Amino acid sequence: MEKIVYDKDIFQGEFWIWGSKIHAENFLNKLRFLHIENSKHVLGILDNDISKSGKVLQGVNIYHPDKLPEGEFVGEGDLIVICASNKVLPDIVKAINRKFPKAQYCHYENIIYDHGRDFSNFFGDFMPYGDDRRVISRCCRRDDWERPDFVKYARDLHKYDTNHHIRKTWELTYIVEAIAKAGELRAGKRGLGFAVGEERLPSYFASLGIDVLASDLPVDDERALEWASSGQHAGGRLDKLWRHDLCSFELFKKHVRYRDIDMNHIPNDEHDYDFCWSTCAIEHVGNLALSLDFVKNMLSV
Repeated sequence: MEKIVYDKDIFQGEFWIWGSKIHAENFLNKLRFLHIENSKHVLGILDNDISKSGKVLQGVNIYHPDKLPEGEFVGEGDLIVICASNKVLPDIVKAINRKFPKAQYCHYENIIYDHGRDFSNFFGDFMPYGDDRRVISRCCRRDDWERPDFVKYARDLHKYDTNHHIRKTWELTYIVEAIAKAGELRAGKRGLGFAVGEERLPSYFASLGIDVLASDLPVDDERALEWASSGQHAGGRLDKLWRHDLCSFELFKKHVRYRDIDMNHIPNDEHDYDFCWSTCAIEHVGNLALSLDFVKNMLSV
């Protein structure tokens, strides 16, 4: 596909969208998720379907390419983000080249799915795929296992397996990568883990000289019984939380302490940590409102 552009000034500015169906809705949702205001960046939506002309999609006006309102035009160097399936992509490219020969364009998948540019860097500093210095909240993706930084941390956790890509392992590795890229993965830092179960992260952080408070539900809490029965609750015992392949028990005891903490009731005397984490836990706090409360309250530590 020709005319694909990845210039940071263009992506920080204004652009048009071609297409008004589900692909466009998904793209606009991505922008909204990143707190990017459509009204400030999206000039309008172009669609050859005349029945869509004059309608609005998520606050953005839809125009037929041949019937733009007075004062609106797609000029030289303007960017069009094509939000449509690959099946119709060749026809849309032909239409753009015919109607707006001086415009630039790219397919939205080139922005969202690492086919050339990572969506996590959209509207940020221009970073080609493979550089990947920024980490944002997102879903598990198979292609992360091909990124050098991700592979490094997976191997550090002794969890890299080219034949088995497991979601839980992805979560632990992505947490480590996020902490590293925030500059906090080094000796002398302090981290707090919520609902740690028997996971590997406290041992890994201890191996780096990071002081860790590992926490979980009190062992006598009935909610902890199910986790304990499936080997996912250490019961406050450091020997069950320790992973011998990552550090010695002496080093582990030096850097890791345990405290019973209910994620719905974070104690006020735990604060001044450099980072905190939880994995596979927020969905178990009770309901969506409590999950949101935890996200806000954890910022106090």
